Amino acid sequence: MSNNQQSSEKIKMLKHDAIIIVKISTGFLQKLQAVLNYFIEKTTPEDIKRFNEEVSQIKGTFNFSEPWMQHMYIIGLLIREIEREGIEQGFSYEMDIEAIEKLSEELNKGTDLLPDQSPKQPE
Repeated sequence: MSNNQQSSEKIKMLKHDAIIIVKISTGFLQKLQAVLNYFIEKTTPEDIKRFNEEVSQIKGTFNFSEPWMQHMYIIGLLIREIEREGIEQGFSYEMDIEAIEKLSEELNKGTDLLPDQSPKQPE
């Protein structure tokens, strides 16, 4: 190869108008939820209030006053879309709110749930 010829490496890029279908496990969804909860726990109540105010005003744009707000919003949108698709595809079940609250209390206490104590899912 002469000095005038350059090797041009290429990488695959996604089309800007692509709609990508991805299969995501519940375990991965829970990890995304944990990331969002981490952001929320590290955010002051005043910042959460500002965030909620900006969310109510963005109307389809991603124009936030601070980058962390956009990041938190995008993770929330991703979680909501995964949950919506899961419900639409029949991967949901109903559980009494009391049972959820009890389970949450037990998990917050650090109590180990035995397999027969875990919430029952429909067959």
